[in-house]
Amino acid sequence: MGQGVLEKSAAYQAYLAGSRVDLQLPDLDIRNNEVATLFAGERFCRVAGCPTHTCFASTNGLHHHFKLVHKDITLTSKEKGGRATTAEIAEALTFFEGIIVKWEERHRNDQPNLPSLPLKINSTLMKKEVRNQDFTIPCVCCKLKNLSSACCSDQSSAYCDHFELFSDPREVPR
Repeated sequence: MGQGVLEKSAAYQAYLAGSRVDLQLPDLDIRNNEVATLFAGERFCRVAGCPTHTCFASTNGLHHHFKLVHKDITLTSKEKGGRATTAEIAEALTFFEGIIVKWEERHRNDQPNLPSLPLKINSTLMKKEVRNQDFTIPCVCCKLKNLSSACCSDQSSAYCDHFELFSDPREVPR
C-alpha cells in the first residue's frame, strides 16, 4: 500500500474537496509536552482556534505553517525521511474515512434545491440549461474520457459532472 492508494481513495479526495469548517475536523491531539502527530496526506491545520481554514497544497506546506504560526507545537518526525509507511497510510485512510462518514451522516437528509433534469433525446435542452447556469460543455470528466460529444446525454450519465446540477426524475418538456 503506497502513497498512491491514499491519493486514489474516495474519502481522501472528498477530504481535499471539503473545507475545514464543513468537514468539522477534530482538533489536533496535542500531548502535554506540546508534541503532535499529523496523518499522512493531511492538509488542514487542526489546532484549536487557528484562524487558517485553507487547504494547504501539500502536507509539507502544513508543516511549514506549523513552523511559522504554531512555534510552540512540535510535530513528531520519523527517524528517516521519505515516503509514508504502509501502516501510516492505513492509519490516515481510517482517519479520512471516519471524517467523511460523519460528514455524510450530518448531510444525509439535505435536499438539494436543484431543477428537474430536462428530457430530450439529443440532450439539447440539458445543454441549454447547463449553459444558462454558466457552465461549459463538455464537463471535465467527459473531456478526460474523450467523450466530449456525449456530455449531458444518457450515455454519459454515470460520469458526467453536469448531471449533478439537476434532480431526478427527468422533466418532460413542455
